[in-house]
Amino acid sequence: MDPSKNTVEPFMGTVTPGGVPWFQRVTVNNGGEYSIKITALSPTPTAVLGVGWYQGANCEIALLSNYATLNQTAWALPPA
Repeated sequence: MDPSKNTVEPFMGTVTPGGVPWFQRVTVNNGGEYSIKITALSPTPTAVLGVGWYQGANCEIALLSNYATLNQTAWALPPA
């Protein structure tokens, strides 16, 4: 897939430190590149978040996990 045609899906949500994990479901219809980038953190912009890609109806299959910081791509997967 041509990277210039990638779709960007912004999500709004609040993650409470030490609180309940926050999940965002996405539907992927085609193989391609996938990445996660945190674009805003408040009140602590230097916070480090654990992020992961999961599969299954109840997100029961962990595919990848990593850490993310503000404005840094957590990872990018090449096309399958």
